Amino acid sequence: MVTATSEGVWGDHARIIAALNTMEVRWIRTGLVTGNPGQVSWINQLAANGITSDTVMGFPGQRGGSPEELVALIATKMRGSVSMMEGTNEWDYLGGDNWVAGLRGHQTRLYQAAKATAATKAIPVAGPSFAWRTGSYDKFGNAAGIMDLGNIHLYTGGFVPGFRTDALMREERKVCGSKPMIVSETGWHTLKLDGDALLHARGRGGRLCPATAPRILHPPRAQDRDLRVAG
Repeated sequence: MVTATSEGVWGDHARIIAALNTMEVRWIRTGLVTGNPGQVSWINQLAANGITSDTVMGFPGQRGGSPEELVALIATKMRGSVSMMEGTNEWDYLGGDNWVAGLRGHQTRLYQAAKATAATKAIPVAGPSFAWRTGSYDKFGNAAGIMDLGNIHLYTGGFVPGFRTDALMREERKVCGSKPMIVSETGWHTLKLDGDALLHARGRGGRLCPATAPRILHPPRAQDRDLRVAG
């Protein structure tokens, strides 16, 4: 959810809180940046209404704040408002040729800062997410020591929700080891198309569930116990 700006619909905080409560949403996922007191105030307001935040903790290169600065922001200004700190979003797609080194360094700094700070050491730290279903997990390698939770993005295209879950979890095991894992993004539609079908499903008569953050999947597999599901 967008929290860094109050432009347009994102400024109607009362309406947003009412809608989230109607849907019984108890947490949101949002990118955190430094130097934005309005965002801090809004996230704290959400928490005061029973809705905590999973904060995506910046990008390699310190755009929007370094890992240490973002952890300090949570520790000093947002106590009780953040329920999970998450590694960088899909840097394998965004980070260029040297994405592995940059991402591993960023995640290491995030985890070390979180666990060295009294106010944040009990908050779980999720690993980074990857855009590609194969390849990136092997390149990044095992990083179980710098995360509390693995992290996957599960988009099933025109197939049933939960499709590919087992295969994607096997890939994530290469990164998170035996740690539990979360689904931090998911989405689906009803058309069996490839490529950009998700963007055009609504216009072609399909039913669309856009990219969403809730961990709502219940794949009927033995590995269910490894996949965190939000209540």
